[in-house]
Amino acid sequence: TYITKMWQRHYASIKDCNSIIDNVTKNKGKINNWEFYVTQARGMRAFLYFDLVRWYGDVPLVVKEIKSLGDLDMPRTPQKEVFEQIIADTMEKGDTANGYQYGRLTKDACRGFLAKVHLWLASVAVRDGKEVLGSATDNYTKAMNYAKEVIKGGRYRLVEYYPDVFDAKTKLDKAPEEVLWCVQGYTGDGTGTLVGMNFGIRGNENK
Repeated sequence: TYITKMWQRHYASIKDCNSIIDNVTKNKGKINNWEFYVTQARGMRAFLYFDLVRWYGDVPLVVKEIKSLGDLDMPRTPQKEVFEQIIADTMEKGDTANGYQYGRLTKDACRGFLAKVHLWLASVAVRDGKEVLGSATDNYTKAMNYAKEVIKGGRYRLVEYYPDVFDAKTKLDKAPEEVLWCVQGYTGDGTGTLVGMNFGIRGNENK
């Protein structure tokens, strides 16, 4: 059940991203700051595909609008091509004017994400002896360079007490000091999520 839902919900979100990209681009003459909406949707699509390609390997690569998930009847695309699309969708987008911006993929967030993508590609090349896209050395170098760009920008720093990043009781001005981009789930207003339950740090919060 969990595996099925992960697959379906990611592709449902990708369908929405593709709809935004295609329709906003088609009507760009009527929409102020249309590039912003397209780049945000492409960045989110890349994030979703990064999950899928790590979980399932080769997956169908859909980059055009489809009317429903029932239309998703196509062969799986090699990992290499999916990663090429992920990198193309994320490359140097957003702005760095204000550092962390709630719910938005800034340039720093994209650089941090690309560092993570290249780090994964490098680690798989070392662990499995499998070059999905480039050598381990090349990907480690790219990961390091993207991380350095974030550090040099000076808009982020490590928090003094690491658990503050994950503590719901911590003021909202704490986590953004270290977190480049995230989805924050609140309680009591209908926006809570199960992300923390499924993927977060577990155990006694007092330890």
